[in-house]
Amino acid sequence: MSDEKISHQVESGNTVYIDSESQPGSAGTPLVNIAKSVGQYLPATDAQERRATRYKHQRAAAKLLPKSRTAKCLWAVSSLQYGVDVIHNSTENRARFTGLQTCGSVWSCPCCSGTVSEQRRGELNALLVWARKNGYHPLMLTLTARHSRTDGLADLLDGMKKAKRALANHRTFKALRGDLVGYVTATEVTGGGKNGWHPHFHQIMLLKAKDQADAIAKVEVLRSPWLASLRGAGLDGAGAAFHIQGASAAGNYVTKWGAAEELTLSANKEARSKDGRMPFQLLADYAEHDDKQAGALFAEFSETFKGRRQLVWSPGLKKLARIDEVSDEKAAEDAVRRADESQADKQVGHFTPDGWKRIRAHRAALLKFAEAGGEAGVSAVVLAATGRPALPLPTLANGGMGAVAPMLAERSEAGTEGAPHPTGDIRGGHPPNISESGSRLEEHSPPD
Repeated sequence: MSDEKISHQVESGNTVYIDSESQPGSAGTPLVNIAKSVGQYLPATDAQERRATRYKHQRAAAKLLPKSRTAKCLWAVSSLQYGVDVIHNSTENRARFTGLQTCGSVWSCPCCSGTVSEQRRGELNALLVWARKNGYHPLMLTLTARHSRTDGLADLLDGMKKAKRALANHRTFKALRGDLVGYVTATEVTGGGKNGWHPHFHQIMLLKAKDQADAIAKVEVLRSPWLASLRGAGLDGAGAAFHIQGASAAGNYVTKWGAAEELTLSANKEARSKDGRMPFQLLADYAEHDDKQAGALFAEFSETFKGRRQLVWSPGLKKLARIDEVSDEKAAEDAVRRADESQADKQVGHFTPDGWKRIRAHRAALLKFAEAGGEAGVSAVVLAATGRPALPLPTLANGGMGAVAPMLAERSEAGTEGAPHPTGDIRGGHPPNISESGSRLEEHSPPD
């Protein structure tokens, strides 16, 4: 059953009940319609819609990349001994899961990409603040090459990287180093347009100069060496292959950094562009419109960019600006850890690993109704999805929080019902330390 059907069934007043005067789901207590607690209709907020779309696109990415870590991100459990908790933060009215693996992929994962990009945006903002404080002039340099539909992404990108290394070793570039404090390179790409893949490098360059015009003049001398470097790598470039912009462009670029995902989520219902599309737009077209070509392009992009860094800093710049080194995986893990430190959290649901497998297709609905009704909302989704009620979990003896341990019928992924018996259980104690097993993907992952 789809999340849309789950939501309709939960909200329709025909199936799921909550009695606001008694413990939701307690033995012998009929559940009274969830509409009594959250209204006859429960519209999704913008944040809930974006989250549901991220989950949908993540499963599309998993289908395209079945052997990747992204395929298990926020889908497979981290601990076969514990399972998965649903946590509700009452201050922010935001629910989340703990006990699931994360992949930290900025290229392939709609769920992790925003988290990692936010970390990178913070680093770039800190760099610009430091540069202004020290009187340096930031510029935005864009480097690219001519391309066509016959160019494979991997070959094109390798050729451009070869040209960029040649530029860094060119005598003109070496002569600039006295005025060049440092630079950060971001690699971006669009695809699916009439001219095929379009990779390009954006470099934020920090220079010692009298003013912006002087800084631009200092960098302009690199135009001819870049075009020569492209030819040396078997590529070509016209005037558009080398483009310099001032400090405002650099600042705007940083401000919009990581916004591609949000733009994709808000625009996926609009007409699809026939020009080049960003990778997550390709994934959205595959997920929303079953665009097989877009899916193949996204898979090609993901395989090509696997293991590459989103930002490459020139040697010594991070140390000079006193910016810590944080990997993509650690950025995603730290976001989970920060959330787990909240004092406003309440555990409103628990699933054993087997129970989670039978309910995880409804991740978005679980969180939406956890935000609307806490434990009762989780119970409502379990009942609507499985036809079996959730069992209440008493307050843990050692000071833990009450929770719901869903009792699920045995069902195949196609929905075939077998011999019914509880696959959720009631557990005491606390979940394992998130920093050890609750957020990152282990090298030897437990079975999915």
